[in-house]
Amino acid sequence: MFGEDGGHGMWVARSGCRWHQIRVAGIIAILLGLPCLVGCDRGSGRKAAPAKPDPLGRVTGEKLVEPNTGMELVFIGAGSFMMGSESGADNERPVHEVSFERGFYIGATEVTQGQWEKLMGTRPWAGQSNVTEIDDCPAVYISCRDAGGFIAKLNSTVKQRGYHLPTEAEWEYACRAGTEGDYCFGDDPGGLGDYAWFQTNSGGDSGGSAHMVAAKRPNAWGLYDMHGNVWEWCGDWYDPNAYASADRAGPLGPGTGSGRVIRGGGWNATAVGCRSAARGSTTDGNTTAYLGFRVARWTYD
Repeated sequence: MFGEDGGHGMWVARSGCRWHQIRVAGIIAILLGLPCLVGCDRGSGRKAAPAKPDPLGRVTGEKLVEPNTGMELVFIGAGSFMMGSESGADNERPVHEVSFERGFYIGATEVTQGQWEKLMGTRPWAGQSNVTEIDDCPAVYISCRDAGGFIAKLNSTVKQRGYHLPTEAEWEYACRAGTEGDYCFGDDPGGLGDYAWFQTNSGGDSGGSAHMVAAKRPNAWGLYDMHGNVWEWCGDWYDPNAYASADRAGPLGPGTGSGRVIRGGGWNATAVGCRSAARGSTTDGNTTAYLGFRVARWTYD
């Protein structure tokens, strides 16, 4: 079912008979499961600019463990990449260079049910539809506001309040792991099943659920489930035309918008929706069985 915006909105079930709108440009192709939107003969794409040396000697892929939850975070070195896709949906254009002057950390996996419960003492997914209740499955039925509460509690435990939802640029930079193809492994969607839980291998739109994290292959920088499993909240406001404005296309994204960005696709998405450049959005209070998050953290020298 489509919204009143001419096909730019998709209505998705939250639970029972209630429906919520998620905006995803090019959603017709996603729903129909059409082949990838770009040619599938380009290999893994060109490499992004090499990472800059880190002042403290950290290297991309280096890990740390957050003590309150046991979350593993991976260091992503400073550098540049080409964000977006010229062959993708309208909201993925134009492709533009984004540079990071310093590195950052990002979760190796989506925040799990066990990690959420350990810090927050709650289980928002309990008894909800399309949920496998296991500690190592992603925490779902988490709104953007809920994720903000989790991050605020993490920040209360450290001297420098560096935890945050990934910006959209941080998320795509980390997902691509130095490539410019449709996926972190190249352009052929036939290989997606090795890296992602998505519609084809997860029970479809209504009968599936999120799977245990880190059960598929990681990208080159050691990050799991960047494609599929659950859509992930980003901190940015969503603007379908953000990439067209140079002063709004940098690492921090736009200051206002119609909803919050979500990235990565989920167990209910087709291969098209799981591409590295695919952008979606929904209201920051929305909760579903296929929407979760991962945590990022800024570095301090």
